[in-house]
Amino acid sequence: MGDLPLPSHFILPDVPGLTAHAFDFKHNDHQDDARPQAEAWFASMNAYHGKKLAKFMSFRFDNLAGAGFPQADFIRELWCINFLYWAFSFDDLTDIGEFQRDSQTVRVGVEISRKVFENTLTCTAPKPQYPYAAMLHDIWDEVLRYATPGCCGRFQQGVEHWFDSLPVQCSNRDIDYILPVDEFIAVRRRTVGGAMTMAIVEYALRIDLPDHVFQNPVIMAMHEAIIDFMTWPNDLCSFNKEQADSDFQNLVLCVMKERQLELQDAIYYIVQMIRDRLEEYLALKASVPSFGAEVDKEFARYVNGLEQFVQGCVDWYYSSRYFRDLDLSNHVDLVVPVFPRGS
Repeated sequence: MGDLPLPSHFILPDVPGLTAHAFDFKHNDHQDDARPQAEAWFASMNAYHGKKLAKFMSFRFDNLAGAGFPQADFIRELWCINFLYWAFSFDDLTDIGEFQRDSQTVRVGVEISRKVFENTLTCTAPKPQYPYAAMLHDIWDEVLRYATPGCCGRFQQGVEHWFDSLPVQCSNRDIDYILPVDEFIAVRRRTVGGAMTMAIVEYALRIDLPDHVFQNPVIMAMHEAIIDFMTWPNDLCSFNKEQADSDFQNLVLCVMKERQLELQDAIYYIVQMIRDRLEEYLALKASVPSFGAEVDKEFARYVNGLEQFVQGCVDWYYSSRYFRDLDLSNHVDLVVPVFPRGS
């Protein structure tokens, strides 16, 4: 895909405005107070230093936490920010870092980090020296202490699935392999870390639901849709940065190749996919069976939390992390210059 012809610019529709028809946007009042403690925690892990640390912090992952977990109390908002610092910094090793195309080294980092889960009842494993594993150690300790056993299990399983996906993504990136659209969507549901993030929503809201709710086919289908709302808008917004980095693991490029579309048409195609997925999601939501009055009430809180996280994500994607210094004050039909390869 290195010789893929691209125009000088493209138009990005207002995806936050589209998803806002179904999902609420709110902001956590504790974000600004939690941010300094979270920054100090991340800096203490010694993953980044100097300019690299400053650049990472400039992406304001705390803004994502503020919008994504708007109902969390102070302590849980703090740990939601910490979770995002860990997830994005580890992911950046494979997306833009020194291991972008080195699947074997990624596997080593993953295996070191997996050791954090050796005891699933208490976080008794020694804190690792590897900074990304050390961050996970602290997050896992917090989740074990204050989340339900079911949430802990879903968080661990979600992290394990995410870990499994990262070397595969590196291998595909190394050979510039563009997956078929349906296959890419399935892979992307794992590489985005959706399952572990939904468990953090449980933790943030102190959700307590019986396991059989999560095993219901309608709920499982809703979860898949929620993860698609995390990923498809992200790929629209991150495409430009990624193609400039010669990273072709993106839904936009998959659609261009499979559907034989120009860039602009591929973008409109994915926006329509999001519209259609919203309709499917709302139909699923309307068909959720009753689990009893008390469980239904708790489930409604959980779904609201998932939807608020999605809307917070989609809004945050329109940020300097993906658009550099472009004016993002108006999301309607945003004209985006295509970044030169290698810039």
